Amino acid sequence: MKATKAQKSKGQFFTPTNVADFVWELLDTSGAWDDGRPARVIDPAAGEGVFIQSGAHHLTDAEFVAVDIDPAMRNHWDGLADGRLQGVLGNGLSNGAGSSTSENTLADPPIQIAEGEFDIV
Repeated sequence: MKATKAQKSKGQFFTPTNVADFVWELLDTSGAWDDGRPARVIDPAAGEGVFIQSGAHHLTDAEFVAVDIDPAMRNHWDGLADGRLQGVLGNGLSNGAGSSTSENTLADPPIQIAEGEFDIV
């Protein structure tokens, strides 16, 4: 999907699938989570979910969280990551500056997370 002028004004740019695949191929994910738990991955500006879709092929047991400010993007998340995806509507690139929330804010409205909750951001 190519970003429209209105989407670009919101800071939306869409990553081609081949670029997302290349990034995941660069990551050495083999044996990274030998403690028996599935990896937790968050995409704070998920858009259509291209990085999550590609990541689901590389990390077959990982849990994914997609965050995006545009409600229209949620329509693209259905069926991604074989049911291992939690979608969140919010500004995942906000650090909560100017609010009374902690620095671990991932969205506006804020999403509180514990340090180390996600393995890949």
